[in-house]
Amino acid sequence: MGTPLGHEEVQELLGKDKWGRWKVSQEIREERLAFCKVCEHKKMVYKAIACGKCGCIMQSKVRFTRQKCPIGKW
Repeated sequence: MGTPLGHEEVQELLGKDKWGRWKVSQEIREERLAFCKVCEHKKMVYKAIACGKCGCIMQSKVRFTRQKCPIGKW
């Protein structure tokens, strides 16, 4: 019998982050971020893309299933 998995390993296998939020695939993240990169509401905050409507840093927001674009692009 192998070594039992810890909580964080199980969460990763289930597609969740360490706080239990469901994550989307890398493909979906890239697709969502592509919309953000050309959006008319895009704001640059240092080297990050921020949404001018909701204020979120998009490199983080696009990772989670429950997050949505505030103007319905994804």
